[in-house]
Amino acid sequence: MPIGLPNFFYPLLRKMFVSQERTDVIEEIVNRQSEQREIPTAQACWDILDAIDVKATALLTHISLMTAIVGIVFVSFGESRVEQIVVLIEMIAYLILGVMCLQCFRLGQGRGSKLEEEVVIEGRLDEIAFRWDLHRFCLNATTLVTWVFVLSMVVHVFIGDLPSANEGTGGR
Repeated sequence: MPIGLPNFFYPLLRKMFVSQERTDVIEEIVNRQSEQREIPTAQACWDILDAIDVKATALLTHISLMTAIVGIVFVSFGESRVEQIVVLIEMIAYLILGVMCLQCFRLGQGRGSKLEEEVVIEGRLDEIAFRWDLHRFCLNATTLVTWVFVLSMVVHVFIGDLPSANEGTGGR
């Protein structure tokens, strides 16, 4: 069980992102990689997991930087409750995406397994499908949240501070 997610949340993520059809597609990709590069199928599985690790690292770096930027912007927005709420929602979205992105990493699992190749492949296809689809979801959601952040900054710059809750009541 991965560290960082409650026991009820991880199975829910797996149900959302893994299906037999998807596992079959991943198996075809692994077999094609194995044949094209003339390597064992287990090696193709490990290579795909390595590629997902690299992509997840880049995505997590972006999420981390954006979380820091959003935090700085949140502090600088002063009195405007509307802008603070929008930025707070963006920060929460980035934090959730960061936790989800961490699940794309292959932590504590190495290549030194002495299991038969078929056993290794059997267990890895579902894992590849899960991590691949979870990464793709995190990438798309991060792109969306980043565009929302950019648009909120454009609105802030061109419209200026939105009225605070106290301005309409005479400062009471």
